[in-house]
Amino acid sequence: MNNLYAFFVALSLLCSCSNKVYNSDTCDDLSMKSFKGFPKEANEFKTNCKDIEIFYTHELCQQALQKLVMGEPISKLKKDFGEKIDGCFSENDLKKFLSEEKMITPDQSERERLPADSEEQSADTSN
Repeated sequence: MNNLYAFFVALSLLCSCSNKVYNSDTCDDLSMKSFKGFPKEANEFKTNCKDIEIFYTHELCQQALQKLVMGEPISKLKKDFGEKIDGCFSENDLKKFLSEEKMITPDQSERERLPADSEEQSADTSN
């Protein structure tokens, strides 16, 4: 019985220890999730990232969101605010404020510019 008790105590101590390392990357991710309104991540950010310098602050996310609302394409936002800036936006933000044409990737836009028969020719040559 004492062994079983000791096992559960040891197991609970092991489970309660967090191996998560808080650095600028981790805290950037937590900051963006906090900005989007995730309560668990907001609390984790507030508790563990006080003394860590981050790039994606709430203020930066707010500036980028304002530009997104004003119609700025995501590629321009990434150029101006950094590649991970889309982590500041919820799926609803992206659906609501990005038009279909702004969501097209470079590969898609190149395919759309090709005449229909050139696509057929390329399909025929690949067989």
